[in-house]
Amino acid sequence: MANDSAQISAKELRKSQNPEMESRILWESAKWGSLWLLGAAGAMYYINYRVPFVRRLQLPYKVFTVACVGSGAFWTVLDKQAMIEDRKFAQQFSITKPVEETKEAFKINFDTLPDQLYQNRFKLVLGIWAATMGVALTYNFARRDITRAQKLINSRMVAQAAGIAGFGGIAAVSQWKPSGAVTSN
Repeated sequence: MANDSAQISAKELRKSQNPEMESRILWESAKWGSLWLLGAAGAMYYINYRVPFVRRLQLPYKVFTVACVGSGAFWTVLDKQAMIEDRKFAQQFSITKPVEETKEAFKINFDTLPDQLYQNRFKLVLGIWAATMGVALTYNFARRDITRAQKLINSRMVAQAAGIAGFGGIAAVSQWKPSGAVTSN
C-alpha cells in the first residue's frame, strides 16, 4: 500500500513539474536548432558561391538541406534534454547516489585516443563511408557526361576505398604506441 501512495505522489509531482520541464526542454532545443539552422544557412550561402555544382542546384534542394540540418539538431537536442530531465526527476525518488554526468562533449584525451578509436571503429568507418558516399554522389550527379549507372558505381567505389582506408587507419592507430611507452609481453 505504501508503494501505491509513493506512485501517486510521484505522478502528481510529475504533473505539477511537467510544464516547467517541457519549457526547459523546448527552450534548449530551440536554441540549438536555431543555431545550427543559421550555421547551415551561412554555410550554404558560402558554398553556393564557391562550389559550381551547388550553384546549379535548384532552390528547393538548398532550402531542404538547410532545414534538415536545423530540424535534425532540434530533435537531437530535444531527445537528449528529455533524457536529462527524466534522470533529474527520477533521481528525486532514488535511494542511490546521483549518476555522474557524461564526459564533456568534444573533449579529446589524446592518451586514450587509440583505445577510443578502436572501441568506436565500426561507427567511425560507417561515418567515413556515409560521408564519402554522400559527397561522391553529389559530385557524380552534378556531372552530365556519364550515365546514372556509372555515377552510382563511381560513388560506391570511392566510398568503399574511403571505408577501407578508414579500417587501415584504425588498425594503424590501434597498433601505434608512443615512443616512451613500455609494452608488457
